Amino acid sequence: MSTHVGFIPPSNNDAYGTLVERLSELGEQLGEFGVDLLMETGQESATDLLHFIHDLTVPNVGVNFDPANMILYGSGDPIDAIKILAKHIQHVHVKDAKRSSQPGIEWGTEVAFGDGEVPHSEFVDTLHHIGYAGPLVIERESSQCRLDDIAYAIETLEESVD
Repeated sequence: MSTHVGFIPPSNNDAYGTLVERLSELGEQLGEFGVDLLMETGQESATDLLHFIHDLTVPNVGVNFDPANMILYGSGDPIDAIKILAKHIQHVHVKDAKRSSQPGIEWGTEVAFGDGEVPHSEFVDTLHHIGYAGPLVIERESSQCRLDDIAYAIETLEESVD
């Protein structure tokens, strides 16, 4: 199961412990049914997310990696984030974006995969390098031409693996 858990507060924030406790409880309950809980990246840096995962008391909480969210929220470089979160990545969104001129204040702009700031060949190569062999799921949330953008993302992925 994959979800956005919201903004993970800094570990010195009073709400941090509560979120660790609740996600651990949820993970434990899902684990009883053999279900993993995947948190989508983006709102916090990869280092902060990794710290949070290490603070959880259950092993079945991982990452749904979304490179565009790292750019949209201004929370870090998606390639570096793959390397940091490597062993926790269980699902990947193929999505692209352009940074805001005011990262952290204003959201960036989602664009078709291949037209933004995710270096698509390096993205695919880095996933391969860390041993990721799971699904690459094209996600396109905002566009008047979603089907065309999805076809373009497929072409971009194919070019990236040639």
